[in-house]
Amino acid sequence: MTAAASPSEAAKRRAAVQYAVRFAANGSVRGAMPGGTAAVPQCQAGLLFTGEYALSEPSLVSRLLWIRLDHQMQRGRPEDRVLAATALRHFLLWLLPQLEDALANLQSLLADRNADSNPRQSKGQLLSLWVLDLFLTFCRETGAVTEHYQAEALHYVRETLDAMAARQAQFLARTDCRCPRGNLSWYILEAYRHGRFQTVSSRSRLVGDACLVQDDMLYIRSATLCAVLREWGPTPDLTQAMLGKQLKRLGLISVGKELRTAGKKIHGRRYYQLSFQALRQTARSY
Repeated sequence: MTAAASPSEAAKRRAAVQYAVRFAANGSVRGAMPGGTAAVPQCQAGLLFTGEYALSEPSLVSRLLWIRLDHQMQRGRPEDRVLAATALRHFLLWLLPQLEDALANLQSLLADRNADSNPRQSKGQLLSLWVLDLFLTFCRETGAVTEHYQAEALHYVRETLDAMAARQAQFLARTDCRCPRGNLSWYILEAYRHGRFQTVSSRSRLVGDACLVQDDMLYIRSATLCAVLREWGPTPDLTQAMLGKQLKRLGLISVGKELRTAGKKIHGRRYYQLSFQALRQTARSY
């Protein structure tokens, strides 16, 4: 990912990175969209090269093992790819007969990390060491490396990961206070809890900027919600178009046959129909 030529393109790329990281890192099924079906993640791990775009949101950085490069990666050979692919294939063949025992051991190790101050980062570091230890064990048993080399390599990687984790924790501590405290769902729920919406419980009283709360649903005009979030949320330049796209991305609304995001019509006016249950669920995924 490289620097964008325009603010709008940069915003699109940021949104794509944020969606990809959370979709993979959360590792859970998203709630069903209104009128649609649930989306199941296709991956739970991967490599993300952001290039000139540095991640700055604490909720994203805490979901990653953050590797910052201060110089170009060089001295690679074309045949390294073939060697790596061949080694990986044979490693998987070696691992399959003992995979259940290895995974049981991993589950036990991960459970011990739940009490850490940053369990996401701690578990990511543990997974990296676990995989490397398995791979080096495979290499040792096939005669590619010695037991001494395996021990030294693990020690070096552990020290490197510890240094990376320290830099990452320092960055999180420095930036956390300046970043959004939650996603759009979180701010909508906070605004509702603090009485920022003028709510009524009957359609007959639904006039002006009033919002209807009925059957665990919030019915609210796009302009009303946008105005509150501009003042209450972290995006003072939020537009109704941006709002609709973010709500759709979170799975809180869907576009109906009339191609409108505000699909509920009451007294001739259109309203967003937001489920409080879906708001709570997506707010927790931030």
